[in-house]
Amino acid sequence: MFVDVAFLQTLPPRHITNGFAEALKHALIYDKKLWQKIKNIAPLEFSANAKLIERCIKIKCEIVKADSNENGMRKLLNFGHTIGHAIESLSMLSPTPLLHGEAVMIGMLHEARLSHQCAGLPLNQLKEIENVLNQYIKNQKFKNATTKQLLPYLLNDKKNNYNHIRYTLLKEIGQGMVDLNCKDEYRS
Repeated sequence: MFVDVAFLQTLPPRHITNGFAEALKHALIYDKKLWQKIKNIAPLEFSANAKLIERCIKIKCEIVKADSNENGMRKLLNFGHTIGHAIESLSMLSPTPLLHGEAVMIGMLHEARLSHQCAGLPLNQLKEIENVLNQYIKNQKFKNATTKQLLPYLLNDKKNNYNHIRYTLLKEIGQGMVDLNCKDEYRS
């Protein structure tokens, strides 16, 4: 595996943070030790650390290799994406749309809250996730999008089953769960 951190340093800070969303997601769904290592470092610091980036690449490879057809475990990679895709679509209507990773970070924030409500994510872990993610999305205008604004996009998500919105949620940090349906569709 070859990781060129020098190239990453040429990216604008917004794009480095955009990519950092993926690393945070990998840690939250699969590797609590990685979460402990990256939760308090800045995206620019992360982007200069080849070992941490390599760990994230290995996580994604392990998950995809274990489930190449996305029938089970690979759905873990959808954490933050159900709501994140809806927010990203909504942002496309604005003159300053979000980058994919920015929308996914907002989605991870909301899906962490759903994880607490529907999957038993402990409150202290939810607060920890909120504290980390809010550092990067606190000024995003789509962070507080309403259910009414998001529902049309959520209902068109490819992961839905029989008009039920399907989520990847967290049982705890480092342990994701797939294909969950929160009864009231989306609650913020």
